[in-house]
Amino acid sequence: MYFVWNENDKTTIPLKAGDSLKVICSIDRHNDSLFYWAETLEGQRGIVLQSEIDNDLAVVSKKSDKIPGDTVVVGKEEGYHLYIVKTKEGKHYSIPQDDYTYLTANRLPNHARKYEMGAIHMTQSRFESLCADKTPAELDEQWDLAEFVCHTDSGQLMRFQVAVLKDDGYFYRPVVTFSNDSLTSIAWGEPLSLHASNHLVFKYLPGSHLILTAGHKLIDGFYYTSPFFYYSLPWYFKLLVNILRLVIVLIWLLCTHLMIPFIVISLIAVRKPLYFMTNEVLKWFSIIMFGISIYVWFILVSATGFHWIVFMIFMAIVLRIYWYPLLVKDVISKRCPHCRTLDDFLVSNTEVLFYSDYTQKASEVKETLMKKIITRTTILKDSSGNVNNKSVSQFTEYTHLYQDYLDTYRIEKLEDTRKCRICDGEWKFRYVQTKLINREGIGTHIGTSYNSDK
Repeated sequence: MYFVWNENDKTTIPLKAGDSLKVICSIDRHNDSLFYWAETLEGQRGIVLQSEIDNDLAVVSKKSDKIPGDTVVVGKEEGYHLYIVKTKEGKHYSIPQDDYTYLTANRLPNHARKYEMGAIHMTQSRFESLCADKTPAELDEQWDLAEFVCHTDSGQLMRFQVAVLKDDGYFYRPVVTFSNDSLTSIAWGEPLSLHASNHLVFKYLPGSHLILTAGHKLIDGFYYTSPFFYYSLPWYFKLLVNILRLVIVLIWLLCTHLMIPFIVISLIAVRKPLYFMTNEVLKWFSIIMFGISIYVWFILVSATGFHWIVFMIFMAIVLRIYWYPLLVKDVISKRCPHCRTLDDFLVSNTEVLFYSDYTQKASEVKETLMKKIITRTTILKDSSGNVNNKSVSQFTEYTHLYQDYLDTYRIEKLEDTRKCRICDGEWKFRYVQTKLINREGIGTHIGTSYNSDK
């Protein structure tokens, strides 16, 4: 039985033929079930090679020559992920590795333990406190079974599926030693490489450890996966599944961290909850709330290994496309400042505060006088005079008679007195508009235009 404490720290204990094991699940992403996660009768838990348990296979793919559910015996490896198998009738088949699973794995529930297990995230102080206050059995139950449990002369070594954040900003998968149900020592090993690129976030940003403690349940991973179904799919279904995963992740990122601000903004259309706020106060209150929400979710997502640069780019796109027009341009400008209702007003008076005029020339086609086809041949030669390339371009030349105008525009700054239909409150609303007030013909001219046909 194998125990993996850290990347370069692995130990084993011997098992005798005939020893009883409780096989919990398989361990592999690729449906070959080369290892099992198992437990001895004495309570030691680790990894056991598939070949130490059985060599019987169960066909799981319809692509195979055999019927799904048939049992075969594995033989020699014929090529990369390709095996010669033998049926009970003595017939031999060549079968890809993805087309079968081992019989022991087939009898287990249709899930396997993740190769990189979904971690429970917590700070160092929280982890040390739990290990000191609880027995190994209580921790084993709380964290859904320790990954590895090994009995040694120094005590009971355990590694849990937890990612522990230390003050240096890195996450660790610690190994804990218990003696007589009491904590003896904690070995931290090497930092987890998945989170290494974000360690500056947790080292320097204020409140990052507190945010992780309060919101870790939003990002804690899953313990099991279901590879047998996924890896038996055709490649185009796998592509579709991966695209769907990406869409779901992006929607999850958007909805979870913006949910509270969205709820608050939706209350703008209701009078009472936000009655005490003016438009300006509500605008800055919403902006601050969005900022805090983004900051909190940035900390949590960084703990999952999601690169901080990718997160910031995604948030910048979302805020520019959705939040800015919603909050600043549309909602705030259309809300009654007295009772906070939306679009429930009428204009009782419009006053021109000031205006200014300006003129500019304009032309419009009055008549097309002539249309002519022009063919242009381009010949490219090399230094020896030989023709390398010859291209023919065709254009249509139009001769137009244009009518010239002198347009006069007026720019007006207006002020509306708006009256709310709900509360009868009045307020001023200012805006600018431009309109054409005069057009004068000042003559004609002839000009040409071209259109490329090919």
